[in-house]
Amino acid sequence: MALTALIGAYHESAEAGVLRATLPLAGRTVLERQVRLAAAAGAAPVVVLVERLPAELSAAIERLRRQRLPIHVARTAEEAASVIDHHDTILLIADGAVADRSELERVAAAGPPSVLTVPDSGFGELYERIDGATRWGAVAAIDGALLAETTAMLRDWDMQSTLLRRALQSGARHLPAQAPVAIIDAPAHLGDLERQIVAAASGASGGWASRLLAPLERAATHLLMGS
Repeated sequence: MALTALIGAYHESAEAGVLRATLPLAGRTVLERQVRLAAAAGAAPVVVLVERLPAELSAAIERLRRQRLPIHVARTAEEAASVIDHHDTILLIADGAVADRSELERVAAAGPPSVLTVPDSGFGELYERIDGATRWGAVAAIDGALLAETTAMLRDWDMQSTLLRRALQSGARHLPAQAPVAIIDAPAHLGDLERQIVAAASGASGGWASRLLAPLERAATHLLMGS
């Protein structure tokens, strides 16, 4: 059973006309971080669902391809489903979400269906509510069959929300997050996360931030954050 990833790159951010996927995070776009983390967790291919390809998104995808990362761009949900086997485990990563590789690996190891959760308190409407106490932590494991079935009935519904709801309805295991997770929707969200990345990258090796930043990037990131 192969591990693949499915990432949405179509939601507009709070900044009009700018996609969440193209917001800059510590010298790269959010999408580039997502793809690199998913690939590091063992996902191949990493399917990116897009609705339009503005210049910033096209440039990010081209950079990922030049790095030989296993990225596949799908223009429709049907196309995404067509490149994923029904028996594959899929890491569903929310549009604009950045989570530690260890969390991606935990969810993948739990198998489908499972969802990462965060407490209701302290997390806003970007994190979809699961019940009165928890919200979605922006990562889930589903299987290819659920993706195919959902795609066939999708109509005008949002794909990632519909997949989440169907996973929950099928009895998904809840995995409370053990490491930071963030959904980036506005430039105002970036400063604290960038500082957290750099601070953690300067600490013990092997943590979530050291996997977000390659060693040579860490020093340069201090300079890039201000621009």
